[in-house]
Amino acid sequence: MITDNAMRIMVVDDSESIRELLSLILKNEGFNVTESDNGTNALNKLNEMNIDMLITDLYMPEMDGMQLVERLRSSPKHKLMPVIMVSSENHESIIKKAKQIGVDEWLAKPFIHADLMNVVRKCMHSHEFQKI
Repeated sequence: MITDNAMRIMVVDDSESIRELLSLILKNEGFNVTESDNGTNALNKLNEMNIDMLITDLYMPEMDGMQLVERLRSSPKHKLMPVIMVSSENHESIIKKAKQIGVDEWLAKPFIHADLMNVVRKCMHSHEFQKI
């Protein structure tokens, strides 16, 4: 059940099916979820809304996940926001770059429900969220 004080997570992915899957899992776990289809739209929504955590795809049109995270980390409002990057890309150099620019956790596609929730909880714990 979602409550007013549930953690707010934004899911950003250009694939509608991935957005829907992530949203469904997270909503079933009690999170409030907002969706966006690319980094540009996500950034606009992030500036208008209070979001607690970001889950973003790596490769997207207009503004990819790396660019989005770089923009977030340069913003005082979002500098410390927990970020999980989801991608089928698993090259160590890409993951290392993502971590260097401020990605907290990496989730490889394809993933299962338990993988997603483990990464979300790990990220919440490291940022000391107590909303759920």
